[in-house]
Amino acid sequence: MVKKSGRRSFLFCLVLILVLSANVLAAGKSTAGKSKSGRMAVVSLGQGKVALFWPPVLSLYTGGDWQLQDVRTGKIVACWTAKDLERGLSSLPGERREKLRPFVVSLRTMKDRKKAAEQVAWLLMGGMTDFSLARKLGMGCLLKDVPKGKRSYRLTILGENKKTIGKKISSRVVDGWQADPLPPAAVGLRGESGQNGMKLYWTQSEKQAVPTPLFQVSRKGQGGKEKLLTPEPLWFPRGSGPEKPVFVDISAPLETRLTYTVRLQDIFGRLSRPASVTVFHADLDALRPPEKVKAEAGVNRVELSWELRDNPYTSGYVVERSRRGRGIYEVLTAKGLSRSTGRYLDKTAQGGFTYYYRVRSVGPRGDVGRPSEPASAMAKTAGPPKIPADVQAEVSPTMVHLHWRPLPLPVAGYIVEKKKEKDNTWVRLNSDLLTLPQFDDPVNLGDFGCRRYRVTAVAFGNQKSKPSREVAVQLPGHPPVPTPFLADVRADEGVVRLTFHASEPAARTDHFLLVRGNSIEDVGLVIAKEIKGSATVYEDRLVKPGEDYWYALIAVDKDGYRSEMGNKLFVIAGSPKIPRPDQPTAKLLEKPFHRVKITFARPAGYLRAAVMRKLDDGPWVTIARDVAGVGEIVDADPPRSGSVQYRIVYLDESHQWGPPSKSVILDFDR
Repeated sequence: MVKKSGRRSFLFCLVLILVLSANVLAAGKSTAGKSKSGRMAVVSLGQGKVALFWPPVLSLYTGGDWQLQDVRTGKIVACWTAKDLERGLSSLPGERREKLRPFVVSLRTMKDRKKAAEQVAWLLMGGMTDFSLARKLGMGCLLKDVPKGKRSYRLTILGENKKTIGKKISSRVVDGWQADPLPPAAVGLRGESGQNGMKLYWTQSEKQAVPTPLFQVSRKGQGGKEKLLTPEPLWFPRGSGPEKPVFVDISAPLETRLTYTVRLQDIFGRLSRPASVTVFHADLDALRPPEKVKAEAGVNRVELSWELRDNPYTSGYVVERSRRGRGIYEVLTAKGLSRSTGRYLDKTAQGGFTYYYRVRSVGPRGDVGRPSEPASAMAKTAGPPKIPADVQAEVSPTMVHLHWRPLPLPVAGYIVEKKKEKDNTWVRLNSDLLTLPQFDDPVNLGDFGCRRYRVTAVAFGNQKSKPSREVAVQLPGHPPVPTPFLADVRADEGVVRLTFHASEPAARTDHFLLVRGNSIEDVGLVIAKEIKGSATVYEDRLVKPGEDYWYALIAVDKDGYRSEMGNKLFVIAGSPKIPRPDQPTAKLLEKPFHRVKITFARPAGYLRAAVMRKLDDGPWVTIARDVAGVGEIVDADPPRSGSVQYRIVYLDESHQWGPPSKSVILDFDR
């Protein structure tokens, strides 16, 4: 018996005790009445024989006993003591006895309960494998010549002091003269060829009166004898089932039809009815694709090579090709290649194209395996493509449409180049190759002059033809008028003076438009339309002192086409010099009332007039202010004696006063 140690081994054994013990106890629930003291596994073998099995406890190996009682009669029908344990160990074959005896004896003095539980678990495994060993180790019993009729049994475990340990365990009701059915056969048995052998799958029936943890497998070939593959029963592996194989026959003969028979074995050593399946075991390795697949490019051809398989069941190879690595592959060798062929020449490849190749192995029955890793190569072309011919250009208001005669393969596409008038550099127009023999070059508003085009063909191997002949077109647009430059703007005494000049070629400018605005957001208005193209200075007198202005120029050619608006310059208008008014006139009028009419020159532009009066030697007093649009006023309250003087003063919009005029005198005493 093999021992395991460490945490992993202990956990495995502990789980095993729980699982197997649960199976043993649960197996008795299907038929008999219930008992508060628990269950044990029991089966009727017929002819007065009854077999019983229960999970072992540590006290059985430290001097304890057990007694089995017929529940119906109350009689003790079997018992077991430490002497029976010794006799059982002594009856074992020599090598097995030498390994098992010290293993069991050590439990008597073992203080490590964890390790002791681990060793009891191994004993349980041995007892479930061999019912004869289970009886010798005190975990089973075979009753013979039991009375007829249905009855159950109760197990009592006694310690070294002969006191009962734990609860009593009861069995289900059985009749020793009516044999119980054999374990149910394996469910869903099927076989599947694998790389490592024939894989067998099955499950166990959920309706088991007795735990069936073991199985046997036998194999029979065509015309051969049945061979037992499991000299000793194997444990049903944990986690196996419909998707995970229970048993793998690694020595299964290849390329032959095999019949497998599976029999399940319960803890009493009884075998189930056989379950059989017949399956053909194919050599899957024969279908494994060849390795070291290589592709070497030639002119309009690609040569493939690969490493031959040494599997005798590989009957040949199939070569397939695609234009894309993950695309759809076409078969090039429909009849296949012999198993001794390790090369293939693809003469249908076209130069400049990249091809992807895969090789598959063929099995002895013509079945094809999975493909190899793809190998790629670009077939070479014999030379550069031909020069594109019949290049033509058609001009519309929005584009220049180019087209030419298409070239046959292996042309991958075309490059279109353009050269503007008075430019010696060709500029490529398409970043990606054109696959169609046409191209549209947009014409923007304002484009003018002559354009030249040419086309170059490119092969798949990136070889280029010589450029085609040039084709020239004249655009319908008008050449732009050069934008004028405003060099300086200055404000002086109510006048804004601008200095400017036309941009080269200056002869293109016929005249200027002057645009003025009051703020950055203002789009501006044209305030002068006919400034000559040869002019360089202009004065704007229609400004208000203290106002912000910007100025810009637009050039106009003789055909009326305008340039873009030129640069803007900003300025704040200053105040002009206020002139001295002419001497006014004054006339005394008596009817209909006493008054004086003062006449003066009407103020021009932005100016306003103020009328001042002085009585005798008194101060000057303003009698009228901000007079605009008229040339006379009336002093309705002049004196009746003495003298009076009148004079005029001009004011601007910033309320600045200019020099006064000469005064006019009226003497009322004369």
